[in-house]
Amino acid sequence: SNALDREVQDVYYVTVLARDKGSPPMSCDATVTIYIDDINDHSPRFTQKVYATKISESVAKGEAVARVVAVDNDVGFNAKLTFSLAESNRQHFYIVSDDFMNDTGVGVVSVGGILDREAVPSHRLHILAIDEGTPRLTGTGTLIINLLDVNDNAPTLANQHIPIILYENQFPNRPVSEVSAHDRDTLTNGPPFEFWV
Repeated sequence: SNALDREVQDVYYVTVLARDKGSPPMSCDATVTIYIDDINDHSPRFTQKVYATKISESVAKGEAVARVVAVDNDVGFNAKLTFSLAESNRQHFYIVSDDFMNDTGVGVVSVGGILDREAVPSHRLHILAIDEGTPRLTGTGTLIINLLDVNDNAPTLANQHIPIILYENQFPNRPVSEVSAHDRDTLTNGPPFEFWV
């Protein structure tokens, strides 16, 4: 018959019958309860393949910005989960387990460094969910964090020292030079610019 699988059926009730060879035969029966113990045969898996969120680039260090959820079909320590980020993601973010959830593993992602949309507009975090079983099994997930712009960059003039030569007898209100500026922020916080002399 088939191999036992606790995740399919975790308890069996078997009736055992004993009969003697006497005349007339006498018998008795008993029900035996068999519990199937768990082994760590399931890896954690995230409830979504890819999570995505948008946050301001001005979010403070230590502030929670996203939650991810992983589940494990095993039970007990075999289903207890901890979370980790890939080494390359730890400069700007960190993750901890949210212990308020009992049936699922919830990882809370928080800001761990200074964010700058102009330098890195989007972060792709590779998240690991690791169970406490033996051997320890791992599931992987992805969280994409897109940064929203704040007005944190002043415009800069393309040329801050523009020599202008004017000749006498020129008419007023004529253009005498062209000035351009650049702003690293998005169009919402940047151009078009207003210029004054």
